[in-house]
Amino acid sequence: LYTEARKQERTGLSFHRPLYYDWPDEPMAYRSPQTYLLGDAMLVCPVVAPADAKTGLAPARFWLPPGEWIDTARGVALRGGRTHRAGYRIEETPVFVRPGAIIPGQRDVRRLHGGGAPNLEFTCWPGGPGEYVLHEDDGETTAHLEGREVALRVRQRVSGARTEVVIEAASGDFDGFVRRRPVALRFPLRLPPRRVVADGRGLPYSEAGDARGWRYDGAECA
Repeated sequence: LYTEARKQERTGLSFHRPLYYDWPDEPMAYRSPQTYLLGDAMLVCPVVAPADAKTGLAPARFWLPPGEWIDTARGVALRGGRTHRAGYRIEETPVFVRPGAIIPGQRDVRRLHGGGAPNLEFTCWPGGPGEYVLHEDDGETTAHLEGREVALRVRQRVSGARTEVVIEAASGDFDGFVRRRPVALRFPLRLPPRRVVADGRGLPYSEAGDARGWRYDGAECA
């Protein structure tokens, strides 16, 4: 959200916006008032119907823009340019992403002090190439307007059955920026990684998942 807010400051385009902003030539984009974009990578369709008494699922009817989309709640791929119907549990919100989308986030943090995310993670969705450029600054001042900010680019490449995720070295600097910290990569709907490389060197598997190695949590796909 902080990165998308930075884009909004720079471009004037809200990161929380209706579908017809991005698809002005699609009539259904104007007929989907409850569906909205959250940043450039996510489309959200809140469930506003009561749950079925027998199944416990609440019905949702939504239109997806042209192209391919992944329903992150149900883990299925859907074709856009048409209307879909599905049922969702009370704890689920239908969020759709493009194949190959990379979504940044963090765990167990309510507030940022000092700018950088302490428990940084990237969710890398399957299906194609993608990238995301994360923005960080001191979180308190307007020093970013004078160039005191950091860009962290994450790229996903796909070649046949091989998928490679690359975290590039951060560019820029600001007061309090932490250059070395743990990073979690999440790979929903995919097999675990076979190899992890940092600075051109392969890292050993470590059950503790500390700075000396890596580990994989099957329940979290991370």
